[in-house]
Amino acid sequence: MSPLNSPTRDSSEESTPLLSRPEASLLPTEPAQKTSKPWLLILVLVILCAVTIDAGGYLEEPPKTRVFEANLCLRYYREHDPSKINKDGTVDETFCKINAVQSKLASVMGWSDLFEAMPGIFLAVPYGILADRFGRKWLFVLSLVGVILDSTWVLIICMGFFSEF
Repeated sequence: MSPLNSPTRDSSEESTPLLSRPEASLLPTEPAQKTSKPWLLILVLVILCAVTIDAGGYLEEPPKTRVFEANLCLRYYREHDPSKINKDGTVDETFCKINAVQSKLASVMGWSDLFEAMPGIFLAVPYGILADRFGRKWLFVLSLVGVILDSTWVLIICMGFFSEF
């Protein structure tokens, strides 16, 4: 008689696993309640915040462009034809649509876009490191302060405090 066919060996012994399944003991006995989805709320808040900030930026562009145009136009007519300057120190907008003013405006807007993009390019990695170290909330607040300071700087220059720029 071979050892495999011996009567002392129980056949059920072969089919039982040697190790118990650990996930079987971790499974809850009752069905779990449906959990809320906090990631969905966070996603909606992030999208809402991004849309709000972008909308503000896009609403800022036409008046900022007009202020740049008015300053360039006034500078142009001071040099070429002072008779077009009104008594209050402004120039009618229709006179500002000439090629000399518009080409200078396009140049200023191009350089402005370049300089506004540079912080995002050069500070992305340092901001990420700081966010990991100090938390994303504080870096978000810091970036909003930067956006406000950017707009304030443009207004200060356009108001004539630093007219040489």
